[in-house]
Order: sequence, then C-alpha cells, then structure tokens
Amino acid sequence: PRRLCTSGSHRRSSARPTTEGTSTCLSATYSSPSQHHYEAAPIQHTPHVAQYSAQPTRVTSPPASRGGARPTTLQGRELDNILSDLSSAPPIRGSPGSQGSCYTCGRPVLGESIQAMGRTFHPEHFVCHNCHDPMGTANFHEKDGAAHCERCYLDLFCSRCAHCDQAIADKCVTALGRKWHVHHFICTTCSKPFHNGSFFERDGRPYCEAHFHEEFTPRCAGCNQNIRGEIVNALGATWHPEHFSCQTCQKTFTGSTFYEIGGKPYCETHFHTQNGNLCAGCGKAISGKAVSAFGKKFHPEHFVCGFCMNPLPGGAFTEKDGKPYCRDCHGKLFKM
Repeated sequence: PRRLCTSGSHRRSSARPTTEGTSTCLSATYSSPSQHHYEAAPIQHTPHVAQYSAQPTRVTSPPASRGGARPTTLQGRELDNILSDLSSAPPIRGSPGSQGSCYTCGRPVLGESIQAMGRTFHPEHFVCHNCHDPMGTANFHEKDGAAHCERCYLDLFCSRCAHCDQAIADKCVTALGRKWHVHHFICTTCSKPFHNGSFFERDGRPYCEAHFHEEFTPRCAGCNQNIRGEIVNALGATWHPEHFSCQTCQKTFTGSTFYEIGGKPYCETHFHTQNGNLCAGCGKAISGKAVSAFGKKFHPEHFVCGFCMNPLPGGAFTEKDGKPYCRDCHGKLFKM
C-alpha cells in the first residue's frame, strides 16, 4: 500500500519519495501563482509653442541736400547689404528697429523674431538643443532651460516601452519593474489586453489567467485538464482529488492509502481481486496466511466444514460436491 499527500495550490516543485515502513508517502511543495493588478497613468509632457512676430525695418536714404535733389529709397542688393550691416552691429539701446538681442547670438533682432521661454531669438537661431534643427513655431519641450524638438525630447527623456522599445508619450503602464504602452501591455501568448487590470506573471512576462494555467499549471492524469485547486501528487503524476480513485470501482480512497498495479491506483479490495488474494469465504482481502482449496483462497478461519461450519484445523478436509467437510460430518452424512 502507498500513502498519498495533497497540497492546495498550483505550481509544482520537486517531489521526493520518503520510505516509512512498508508505505511510501509522496510529498510535494507548491506555491500559488501571483495575480497582479495594474493601472494606466498619464505622463505629463506638455509641449510649448513659440510665438512668431514679423516687424520689418524700413530703411531709407538720408534727407536730400539743399540743392533740391529728391530723396531716393534703397532697393535690391543695396538694401540687403545695409540690413546685414545692421544685424551684425552691436545693439543700440532705444533703437526703434530692434526687438532686443537674440538669446543665442547676442545680436539685435530686426524684423522677424521668435519669442519662447521668455526670450527672443532670430528664427534661424531658435533650434533644438540636441539636433540643432530650427524649430520655428512647432511644438517644443523645455528641459533644464533648454529647448528640445518633440522627437529629441521623446528619445532622450521619455520612458521606453518594454514591448516595442519606443518612447512613451501618452498613458503608461508600470508593471513587472518596466513601463509599457497601454496597447502593448498584453498577454505573452494570445496578445490580448488584460481584463479588469489583472494578469499573471511567469519569468518576467505577463499572461492572462487562461493561458497562464494552460501553459504552467499541471494537468490531471485522470481528466487531462489543468488543476487550479487542491492537487494530489502520486504515482509520478498530478491529479484532481476527485479523479484520484480506484481504477475499477472509481471510488476515491478513504484516508491516504491506495494500492498500485502497473502505475494505476486501486483500492484494497480490487487490488487483491486483481492478484487473486480475496477470501472466497468473506470476500475480503487476505493479507496474511491463506488456505488454498478448490482453486480459491480462504482466510484460515473462514475455511470451514460445509455442515458444522467449524474451521478445518490444519486444512484437513474431505471434499464432496465441491464443498469441504470435516471427518466427522463427512462420515455421518455420507456413510455408505
């Protein structure tokens, strides 16, 4: 006979048999799978917008001489040269054409300008701190007093999704020590999002409940279904308690004792039936001495005279019509 042990959780670890007399107890240790919960939280990355203004500076020639010559307006390349000279000259305080000094180059800003972060820039000097591309009036982000275009800001300062390795600019799921896009935090097996914000973890990967049990919980040797509750570990396999039963009568075992034939569990009665060790007198198993007669086995106390019903001492009997008789009863009943 063997004794079985049950344990009430899902994940199986190693099991080692330990001998106790003539019985074997198979013990196993299990740990329940951890069910986790998560929530998606928004990430605050508010972009800024630069203000553009155009205030062209009108430059004319000096007043006409007393001789009566008309004043002329500069045009073409002459006007461009003068504007260039004015831009390269140091700022003149109170100059009506200047909007202040460019934060980048320090020169006066004449004409078009960019207002951002409380500063004034030449349009061509308002550039990304990282890639140095002009940003114009496009959205930008400020970090430690420096302006960054949206692409560089996301690459440099935003968390990256553990699934796609791309920057996360919107809502973020924090789970398993990493961050994920909401639409990328999905079951490793079926790639579907999790319901009710709950998931199961194995080796650092998230799984839905159905596929976690499908892939990682043991299967019952009786029904071949996953075991989610109490578990029986016996005969080198795992079982639902209700499915670990005698292979003949399908009854579960009383207590923790069962018998094995060919790797299958049997109750005591059907184990001895299979081995021919049932008493023909009482129908119960014979575990000690036995009397063999008429192709059957008997407990010694159940091998009795067919008439007086007394045990036959030493197994001595006389047979008549397939029944055993003691000497006295046989002589009285069948005396010629």
